[in-house]
Amino acid sequence: MLASAPNSAVYMANNVVVKSNSFSNIDCYWCNAAMIKVQGVYVEISSSTFTSINNDAYTLNQDPTAALINVRIRLPYSDSGGSTVTENNFIDSIAITGYYSVNPGRVIDFDNDPMVNELNPSSDQITLRSSSFNDIKTTGRGAFSRVNIRTIRMSIESTSFT
Repeated sequence: MLASAPNSAVYMANNVVVKSNSFSNIDCYWCNAAMIKVQGVYVEISSSTFTSINNDAYTLNQDPTAALINVRIRLPYSDSGGSTVTENNFIDSIAITGYYSVNPGRVIDFDNDPMVNELNPSSDQITLRSSSFNDIKTTGRGAFSRVNIRTIRMSIESTSFT
């Protein structure tokens, strides 16, 4: 779900699928909240392109400080019926070309959302694969991503950063 600063939308559901989309020439001037923020038991962002994000903000020196994408995830947990719930997030075959933000903005932030009745993970809950990230500009401690996931397991496969 897309939104403009300062009130990014939060979409929470059992299944969130963002697939086969193209996002281009989007500017979020002075944004301090992610443009896309998702949380769900199953989250898939795939086969999508993001091109020239915050390009004018860069040119005009109107600095966004937020991540492009924020994914919230919980450790496996026991629900009220005693069943184990494991959230899974897949970022697959996305291409981001031309992105700009300033500290602490990043391309993707992964944040743990603490729960009661947490369990230890037995498999990867976050998978980033077959993706490319090109011409990423961030300042200070902005970097590419912030991974604040405690003991949640994550894998990065066949992905390029140039």
